[in-house]
Amino acid sequence: MAAHVGAHLTPAHFAAWSGSAEHVLLVAESGDDSGSPVSPVSLVGYTLLAVGEPAGPDELAALRSAVGPGPYVELSKIYVHPDHLGHGTAGRMLTTATSEAQRLAPGRPFWLGTNGQNARAQSFYRRHGFTVIGRRTYDVGGVQHDDVVMLQAPAE
Repeated sequence: MAAHVGAHLTPAHFAAWSGSAEHVLLVAESGDDSGSPVSPVSLVGYTLLAVGEPAGPDELAALRSAVGPGPYVELSKIYVHPDHLGHGTAGRMLTTATSEAQRLAPGRPFWLGTNGQNARAQSFYRRHGFTVIGRRTYDVGGVQHDDVVMLQAPAE
């Protein structure tokens, strides 16, 4: 896992994503709420969206079967610091990400892949309109993970 993070989540990657027309990088920050005019701010989470077609054949087949040809918008990453779980941060981030996905690629399907064993994450995504449309195997640092592929139903 550390090797995967070290290779794929470098400052150079974040710099490239933040300047890319095919990506949206969002951050969640927290102040100290002391009322001070100069409150310290800390990064408590981030989200990465990417428009295009997935590289993996399983998720590409699932998406094409469910909604037709791409491009698609992927919720590539959504992470919240453990101290901020259960406080609504992730929900606000996903709501913003959904709006940004439509701005990035209007009318295009919004999808994600998450670990098939992570019931908490899947429940969270279902509450935000995602449903399972397929499965994929995802390699993280040489370890194969069985994921579900989820698609957010379009707003009506």
